[in-house]
Amino acid sequence: MRAEVDCELLLGRGLVSKDDLVAALEQVTGLRYVDCGSATVDDNVLKFVPRRVADRYCALPLSLSREGNKLVTVMSEPQNLHTLDELRFASGLDISPRLGFRAEIKAAIEKHYASAALSAAEEEGALPAEEKELHGR
Repeated sequence: MRAEVDCELLLGRGLVSKDDLVAALEQVTGLRYVDCGSATVDDNVLKFVPRRVADRYCALPLSLSREGNKLVTVMSEPQNLHTLDELRFASGLDISPRLGFRAEIKAAIEKHYASAALSAAEEEGALPAEEKELHGR
């Protein structure tokens, strides 16, 4: 949503506090905000949304719902129906959206998908010894 980008601009310029902006956005959207910097991400759910899809739609899967039929996903545009449809198609699951800021989501996508790829490479034995040392593994 263009309004969310403008909100992030207000935040970046210090014209509004993050807490005030989050409270206003939660009230307007009816969705809960997730701080991607401190959110717990279940690395097992990253497989439901390919990295290219996560990047394209600025969406990070966090976990499965308790029932296991919904993918809890933090998004920069959680009310964008096209994005929700694309994520639903990519994952094969219904999406339970959460609100997040674009820059925080982008950083979390980079962190978690890189970590998951590194773990997968280690499990397959495809990671050279030098890489393991470089990443402290």
